[in-house]
Amino acid sequence: MKEIGKHIDKFVNTELVLVTSEPQDQAITFLSKHGLADYYVFTKEGNIINTFIGGVPQIFIYENGILQKHFPGEVKAEEILEFYP
Repeated sequence: MKEIGKHIDKFVNTELVLVTSEPQDQAITFLSKHGLADYYVFTKEGNIINTFIGGVPQIFIYENGILQKHFPGEVKAEEILEFYP
């Protein structure tokens, strides 16, 4: 989130989906630290984070519903932005 926050102006027409098991107020505090709290709304239904195998963070880049790239773990924003026109 630190990397995305530093380069948020380059993520035009991008939908970021963030999943966390933390309470909403803690998640917003975390994102605020990186200047991102105004961009996202959190909701939690069930226990979705426990059904996700492979650890966090993970980044999945889709275009037209097709997986283009998967980044397990933290990654620099520049690497993510390589997949943008």
